[in-house]
Amino acid sequence: MFEKITMYVDGELVWGVAPDDAPDAVTTETFYGDADVNGKIELADAVLIAKSMGSVSGNLLTVQGRRNADVKLDDTIDEKDLVLMLRFFANLIPQTDLGAA
Repeated sequence: MFEKITMYVDGELVWGVAPDDAPDAVTTETFYGDADVNGKIELADAVLIAKSMGSVSGNLLTVQGRRNADVKLDDTIDEKDLVLMLRFFANLIPQTDLGAA
C-alpha cells in the first residue's frame, strides 16, 4: 500500500524507493569543522559538537553536519573532535589540520 512513498532526510533516502529519475546520492563536499553546515567554521560549531555529545536523542547534527564535525576522521563525534576544534580557535593549529588523517 505505501511502497511508493519515499522519504529523504538531509538529502539521503531513508525509506521507500527512489524515483527512477532521482540521483543515486546527494553529494556534498565535506567542510571539516562546519557542524551547523552554514559554510563557515565558527565557535558555534564547537558548541554544537559539545551539545550533540551530551544529547540523549543524538540528532542535533544533520547527516552532513556529522560528516563535517568528524574532524578527527574516526567515524565518531566525541571529545577528540571538540578538542581539535578548540585548538583551531585558539590558533594552535591551522584549518588544514581539521579533517587531516
